[in-house]
Amino acid sequence: MAMHQLPPGAPCPAFEKFRFCSYGLDCQYVHRGEPQRCVNDLMHELIQMGLSHIKGMYRCAVCGFQAPGSYGPDEVAKVGETESYRFCVQCGNFFFYPHVQVIVLKLLAESGTDYMEFKRKIDTYYARLPSILQTPFMYEAHRWATSRFAWSLSGPENVREMMELVWGYDTLQGVRDGDGEGIVPS
Repeated sequence: MAMHQLPPGAPCPAFEKFRFCSYGLDCQYVHRGEPQRCVNDLMHELIQMGLSHIKGMYRCAVCGFQAPGSYGPDEVAKVGETESYRFCVQCGNFFFYPHVQVIVLKLLAESGTDYMEFKRKIDTYYARLPSILQTPFMYEAHRWATSRFAWSLSGPENVREMMELVWGYDTLQGVRDGDGEGIVPS
C-alpha cells in the first residue's frame, strides 16, 4: 500500500522501516518509539560523519548501507559551486541524514516560539560543522524556520557570503535569498 493511501494517524512506513522520516514534524503518520537523543551527541556524530565524508568513506545512518569511496554520477547531487552530496542508493536519503534534520528539529523544539533563540543556536552549531555539512545544515534550518516563523535565517554574514559569491563569478546573473526578495545584480 502506498504511503499516501494510509489513513492519518497510521504508523509511518518510512519510520517503521528506517527509523527516520524525511517529513519530520510535518509527517501525518505516527513515529512509534522515536529515540530521544541529546543534541550534543548527535552533533558529535554529525561532525565525525562529515570528516569521514571528506575522506570518501560513506555509511548511511538511516539504513546502514556502506558505500566505497568512488561513486557514480547517479549517486551525487551538486550543491552550489563547491560541494556535491552523495546519497544512499539503497534508501535514497543523503548520507548526512537523519542527523541534520534531527538536530535542527531538536533546536527548534528547544527554542519554542523564540525566533532569535533558534537563530542563535543554529549559528552556533553551524560554526562547529565541517564545511561539507554547513550547506545542508543551513538549508534544513532555513526550511523549518520559514515554515515555523515565516522568517528567513539569513543574517549579515550570510548576505556578505552571497555578495562575495556574486562578485566572484562573472557569469552569475543574480542571487536570490529566501523568497526572492533582494535580487543582487552582478
